[in-house]
Amino acid sequence: MAKTQKSAKAKGDSLEEAVQILENAILRESASYADRTFQFEPQKIIIVDGVRHEIDVYVSVDHGNGYTAIFIFECKNWKKKIGKSEIIEFSEKVKVAPAQKGFFVAKSFTRYARAQAKKDPRIELLRVEELDLTEVPSFIQVMLKSFHILKVISTKVEIKLRLRGARDPVGSFTGPVEFLVDDAPASWDEYSKCRIKEAIEFACLKFESIDVPEGTYLLDFKDLRHSDHRNCLINGVPLACIDVSGTIQVHIARPSILESQFEIANRGRVYSFVSQSPFIQMKSSIPQPMTQIRLGVNERQGWKLTNAFRLFILDPTEPSMLQHQFLQPVAEQNAKGLANALIFAQQEEALERRDALLDELRQLAAARPGDAVVREELAKGLFNTTFYAKQEGALERRDALLDELRQLAAAWPGDAAVREHFANGLCNTINAAKQEGALERLDTLLGDLRRLAAACPGDAAVRERLARGLNTTIAAAEPLERRDALLNEVRRLAEAWPGDNEVRGWFALGLYNSIIAAKREEALERRDALLDELRQLAVDNPGDAAVRESLAQGLGATIDAATQEEALQRRDALLDELRRLVAAYPDQAAVRGYFARVLFSTTNAARQEEALELRHALLDELRQLAAAYPGDAAVREKLAMGLNNTMVAAIQEEALKRRDALLDELRQMASAYPDDAAVREKLAMGLVNTVDDANQKEALERRDLLLEELRQLAAAYPADTKIQNWLQALEKN
Repeated sequence: MAKTQKSAKAKGDSLEEAVQILENAILRESASYADRTFQFEPQKIIIVDGVRHEIDVYVSVDHGNGYTAIFIFECKNWKKKIGKSEIIEFSEKVKVAPAQKGFFVAKSFTRYARAQAKKDPRIELLRVEELDLTEVPSFIQVMLKSFHILKVISTKVEIKLRLRGARDPVGSFTGPVEFLVDDAPASWDEYSKCRIKEAIEFACLKFESIDVPEGTYLLDFKDLRHSDHRNCLINGVPLACIDVSGTIQVHIARPSILESQFEIANRGRVYSFVSQSPFIQMKSSIPQPMTQIRLGVNERQGWKLTNAFRLFILDPTEPSMLQHQFLQPVAEQNAKGLANALIFAQQEEALERRDALLDELRQLAAARPGDAVVREELAKGLFNTTFYAKQEGALERRDALLDELRQLAAAWPGDAAVREHFANGLCNTINAAKQEGALERLDTLLGDLRRLAAACPGDAAVRERLARGLNTTIAAAEPLERRDALLNEVRRLAEAWPGDNEVRGWFALGLYNSIIAAKREEALERRDALLDELRQLAVDNPGDAAVRESLAQGLGATIDAATQEEALQRRDALLDELRRLVAAYPDQAAVRGYFARVLFSTTNAARQEEALELRHALLDELRQLAAAYPGDAAVREKLAMGLNNTMVAAIQEEALKRRDALLDELRQMASAYPDDAAVREKLAMGLVNTVDDANQKEALERRDLLLEELRQLAAAYPADTKIQNWLQALEKN
């Protein structure tokens, strides 16, 4: 099987189609949604407050009585990892949709993206794997031998009517027809076409085409189609059924090219095929009219038919699942429905319902102890509820839920998914213990995480949670010896698993945190040694963005420290180093953001040092950075802050032309980015400062003009409380 070459857009579209097909299958078989009406809208555009948002897959479920649930999917078929900024943007989409749940589907995520996603309980990250097309599972290869497409090319059909009480069928009516269905007027033309279509489809189903070579065939058929309704009257006579007979010309195509196969974590697997038949061009997941796809040997042996061009399998590890229309058993779908409903109940603050759903999930797991999917959904529910209990301040409940998750993981030591949820629970509770100052509890939880990682050394997820837990503890560790021991533990973990990017990333962050601690303790030699180690780690791993980001943070912190220590030559050398890092990796927004922050802070320092030329040069560099990256809000914010601070300095220096030029520059920025609250608020702050200045100079006409401008800004953005408060304070004075 050869792989077809696809453009970047085609790759993205194929993932979106795979997600749509898989979720459609899940919804159709879910007990929670079996009786609901749901709609899929790919690449849906929504505009809220003048801002355009594109939703890759938008799913709406009609619960009746005016209630609709919305789920959205972001699909990124990228080679590079999804970063924090993409999660922030997706969180905004979830908010404006507004969606009960948002799923971000991608191949990999940075740890910062994962951390950002955890801030929004409505977001779930789903890892997708685009599997090697040369390594198709053996049971799929077996099925491909019989997999084929049947398309109707042409039909020649005759119908006869069987009227109640009549012995023989009669020919179709040629004149005007009065047709009633359940005493209501209906279209005879539409009704008869529907019955003809059913007969043709049934004839195709009966055609034993499994071993038929690719080609065109004629099928003779005769079928009796009964009405769907009890009372059908045609010209006043009751209609019993319709005889449909005729000839169908069909074409059999056997796709020989496997175009793509995606596996989406916790959702399923999708296979896509391409047909090169001149009669059937498969370019879409939507079935062509009167077309069927066949798979398997025959109905009697358990193989089923599906009516989509894409074959979907929710459990690729178990070929027998194909005997159930490629869908998981109802109990597993119930478990997934309960776990999702639990999340919705929490969002709606229906806590009694949430707890009842968790109990139901417990009962289902107890009734099906060998069902891994049900067990994993219970683990997911326990983890989520542990998180919610912490938010609610119900610490005893949180600890009890974590103990239950611990027991579940101990009972099923081979279940990696359960183990991962337990490791996540331990990690979150370590963070909480740090915040609560419960250091003994923190050590106990970290010991649990160490033992879990030691018991399962090959489990990357647990290993990465241990690295994260150690890093969290480093930030809280006292004295120095304990912090060094923890850092050494992360260092050894990174050395033992050099290919684990997540562990390496946490080690880099541990080095940065230790740099901050060394600075706080005035251990300057230690600080410099740690920064050197971070530099070397970045050199040894030039493709690791997380390490590079920690290096940028470390350089930024050391630049600020050099300013405080009045080590200006050292500061300038470090700033040059950070500048070179930004130039070497122009597409890494996080590194650029730290550089912008340092430019801003050094601009302020230059002003205090009365180094006006340096201040102007740094502000110009910040302008150039913002101009080079107009879509980078973080850089833009630092520029706005720099302009505002420099304008305040101009007021103090009575450099009025410069003051007015800087205020105009802020106006232009706010006009160019009307949805950027940070820029807008810096303009408002600039107006407040210049109003105060005009008051002091008794320039009343100028003051009134500036005050009116501030009023107009507040009127244009009534929801911006900062601007409203500043205006009220000015008007009171």
